[in-house]
Amino acid sequence: MLTGWLLQVLTQPLDSAVPPSVSDSLQPVMPSPVSDDMAALVGMSFTGEALEETGQARADGVVPESGMLPVSLPALADLQQYQVEMGFMLAVNGIDLPGLDAWVRVNTLDGAPRPALLPGQLNGMLKGFIDLVFVHEGRYFVLDYKSNWLGSTDAAYRPETMAAAVLAHRYELQYLFYVLALHRLLKVRLPDYDYDRHVGGALYLFLRGMSAPSGGVFAARPSREVIETLDAAFAGRKREVAA
Repeated sequence: MLTGWLLQVLTQPLDSAVPPSVSDSLQPVMPSPVSDDMAALVGMSFTGEALEETGQARADGVVPESGMLPVSLPALADLQQYQVEMGFMLAVNGIDLPGLDAWVRVNTLDGAPRPALLPGQLNGMLKGFIDLVFVHEGRYFVLDYKSNWLGSTDAAYRPETMAAAVLAHRYELQYLFYVLALHRLLKVRLPDYDYDRHVGGALYLFLRGMSAPSGGVFAARPSREVIETLDAAFAGRKREVAA
């Protein structure tokens, strides 16, 4: 499976400069033989129009709409600090689902239309696994692989098309939960943690679009206010989500 292979090729050791408390949760995986065809993918970098068109990247490397997201990220094979399939659990009992849904719509992807959340969809304890968490230039990123088929041409993997797929499947909720999980981890692990300084954002890698100019990369970075509001809501504190 492509997804499994992409995880297996991350074989670089951890950077010794990483604080031990963080290094403990960012471990490399063992190398695995790959075919020549797949080996050609290992040098891919997160560059190109996916980040540039989505947020009109400025010369200083900041994507205004998505937040402080570097325009150029490293090739997967060059990563030195990462964790594959990082698990998390999120208690969602007592959350006002319609209220959460309305708030997410307003605060993600410019309020674009999307399917409504279904009753019971988030009941109980949400448990998930983030495909990849990695560090680049002092910032922490979450990445999830998507095998969705959006079309047979490169145009099918333009930023706006990938954004439409994210909305249709409510993947924006997924990346909010992933970034929230990362936020909570870093609050505990980094003594000088600051969201604006340490959190890079969320990336979806559409595997079938990796040869497109976009690289098949959809990028987003929720604002600090969005994540802190979610954190308070799921912790049962008084700071409520309100559209």
